[in-house]
Amino acid sequence: MREGRKADASGQTAACVIRAARDEDFPVCAAIKQSAAGLFGPDYRARPLALTSFLNFNNISCLMEILEIDSEAAGYCLAKTIGEDFFLHHLFVSPVYGRRGAGTALLHHVIAEAGRRGLAAVTLLTGAKAPWNAPFYGRHGFRALPREALPGYLAAGLVEDEENFAPHLDWVRNNPFILPRIAMKRDIA
Repeated sequence: MREGRKADASGQTAACVIRAARDEDFPVCAAIKQSAAGLFGPDYRARPLALTSFLNFNNISCLMEILEIDSEAAGYCLAKTIGEDFFLHHLFVSPVYGRRGAGTALLHHVIAEAGRRGLAAVTLLTGAKAPWNAPFYGRHGFRALPREALPGYLAAGLVEDEENFAPHLDWVRNNPFILPRIAMKRDIA
């Protein structure tokens, strides 16, 4: 568990804790994902966090963490080891805590954990045009990878993402934040 204090927008300090998520935290994490998904429009909320997806991250090769600010869940992350990489599957922050450093704290935690585990890089998939995704990761040392140079699991993940969105093409056309998808990587020094 990592603890600290952070000033909010009003200059008040808040107690921040990053702790391991427990199975019983699923409803809180699902609610965070649903509220954050609102940034993509109401149709994206139809893609809730699956209980099986959440529970699959509760093992030794994975990281399932919650960021609490003053004892209230503000965000969560799910990451798993794949080969020499730490794949960041989810990082969601409640809009209530948006633009206050919660996402950065979780991302830095994932990067530090990858280093502690002796992994080579942190990888992820995201929407290339979402103004709050790829640029955010870029500011933290991630770079877009060319499709032709992707490791197998990232190439398969991009195809799976695109197939998952295919039945919703009308919605995707009206929400340019979703496609195209890109893979990003940050090497661990």
